[in-house]
Amino acid sequence: MSRKRSSRRPVLVTAAAVVAGGIALGLTGGGADGPAGDRRTTTTTVGAPAAVDWARPATVDLGGGWAVTDAEGDAPMLSVLRDGRPVGIVEYLDFPLEGEAGDERTALGAHVSRYYEDIGADRRNSPVRGYRFEPEGAAYLDTADGVAVRYGFRGRLPDGRPSERTLHWAGIRGGRLVLVAASAYDEGGLFAREGTELTSADLDAVADRLDRLVRASGLPDPAPLP
Repeated sequence: MSRKRSSRRPVLVTAAAVVAGGIALGLTGGGADGPAGDRRTTTTTVGAPAAVDWARPATVDLGGGWAVTDAEGDAPMLSVLRDGRPVGIVEYLDFPLEGEAGDERTALGAHVSRYYEDIGADRRNSPVRGYRFEPEGAAYLDTADGVAVRYGFRGRLPDGRPSERTLHWAGIRGGRLVLVAASAYDEGGLFAREGTELTSADLDAVADRLDRLVRASGLPDPAPLP
């Protein structure tokens, strides 16, 4: 699968420290003028399952006026619909494992920790002085085809206005790191919006429904996918 992505959306990082029994989230995302990472591991309660076939996606009703359907792109993507109108994209991505070691949960925890470290450093160096990077609590979860981890972050302008939010669901399948990624960008934020994209409010509203979708669908081995 080709990977045509904007430089503003870094995804893959590699190993870092892991706290026994949980993911090390106490990294300095926001620096001295921003919050430390959330050390909690959390669980999410969702409703009845809905699933999608990543290789041949069809429309799936997520309830509450939300749905996903097939979207054109360089990699498997879903268009997120609200009341039948496209409002954003969810991407399926896969990458080689680089530098990960240990069991599956340890490798996933290391990936999450380093992701927060790297993205936090990137945002501290942004042109907006005092930009706030807020990593969210991460959670291991069971999907239809194995363990995964949900993690993400928010970015806020110095005055507290939302600028961006990203959610990832990651697993190791077929010896590769597989990601489902949902990103949101807000008007007037750090990054210019590029056409139809979720806003932070949109992602807040649909996040648990996407979580249900990933749990029910799993993160399939990328080899058979187009």
